[in-house]
Amino acid sequence: MNWEPSEIQKQLDKPVGVKSRAADLTQCRERLGWVPCYSLREGIQRTASWYLRSFRAQDKEVLERLLMERS
Repeated sequence: MNWEPSEIQKQLDKPVGVKSRAADLTQCRERLGWVPCYSLREGIQRTASWYLRSFRAQDKEVLERLLMERS
């Protein structure tokens, strides 16, 4: 989509959370036989497309706000 945030705001008053959010799917594969259906790239593309369809975000400013706001 050739998108970059116009500004990155660090929220230092928020809890840091986990240091890494990278998933290790070893247990899913070994115990459940589950493997992802989509590559990371395709998953991001599908997510962005879903945002555009679901929220009718037709321009970059609306999409940026939707991607950057915290629920």
